[in-house]
Amino acid sequence: MKSTHILLVSCLLFVSFGLLSTSCSSLRPYQPTQYQGSEIDQEKINQIQIGFTKSQIVYLIGQPALTNTLSPNIWQYVYTKKTQEKLQIKQNLVITFDENGQVEKIEQ
Repeated sequence: MKSTHILLVSCLLFVSFGLLSTSCSSLRPYQPTQYQGSEIDQEKINQIQIGFTKSQIVYLIGQPALTNTLSPNIWQYVYTKKTQEKLQIKQNLVITFDENGQVEKIEQ
């Protein structure tokens, strides 16, 4: 009886050790999904028209994520979503204004 108990415990330990040693190599720490910027609906982007003012753009899609101090008439809206291993979504919207502060060009 005692030898059967020792054999059972030994087998259980062996199997447990085997499972732990093989599964540990594939374990990675949990990395939550990372969001950067604000996602803008394509429907809202489609509403932007040449001639819109800066205040109309802010009302429609919000403040830009990036503005260049040397070129304040170029606004960039950048959005990325990254999961554990790869970049899933990248959205880049660039709006250029003329000297009167009206939309001159829209790039996606």
